[in-house]
Amino acid sequence: MTQGIDFARALDVRKLLVDLTNLVGFEPPGVVLRYFIIHQWARAARGKVCIALVSRPEMIDSEKVEPRKIGRTIGAEIGLTVDIFTTEEDALRWFEDVK
Repeated sequence: MTQGIDFARALDVRKLLVDLTNLVGFEPPGVVLRYFIIHQWARAARGKVCIALVSRPEMIDSEKVEPRKIGRTIGAEIGLTVDIFTTEEDALRWFEDVK
């Protein structure tokens, strides 16, 4: 993933959509791992690549009432524009609002 972000940045790709729906074989990452992953991606993006992830619902960090999306929160604090969705359509719609 980090190499993909590096590659997108090198090609001046501003918006990167990553479909993770077929990624299997592990449990959803915990908060600490999400923290480190987001920091790694932010270093690779260098403020130039916005990332939309599409994933299965069980892989998205959420509360019963309202999704927390910890990755989005951490990213916002360190200059990475990132969000995660359950459909490609929602991700593409989000990209319309991203500068």
